[in-house]
Amino acid sequence: AAKEALEEAGIEGDVASRALGVYEYEKWGGVCVVTVFPMVVTMVHESWPEDFRRREWVPVEQAAKRVQEPKLKQMIRGLDEWLM
Repeated sequence: AAKEALEEAGIEGDVASRALGVYEYEKWGGVCVVTVFPMVVTMVHESWPEDFRRREWVPVEQAAKRVQEPKLKQMIRGLDEWLM
């Protein structure tokens, strides 16, 4: 999870040892299984390996509204409880 966060968003931090959940989606004729881990960000890089990807910080509810996958929406909405 930490490696993906650095490569895709240019962020580093402390990744939780327990996953928020798992969801699946179809891609390239197969099924991808994604395990989602929350991370407390401690460093934000100005450039990163996949900096063609856009990074934007938004409130939890806005992030949930931006994704299509119902299970991922639910996990994002659960972040408020996880953060407390």
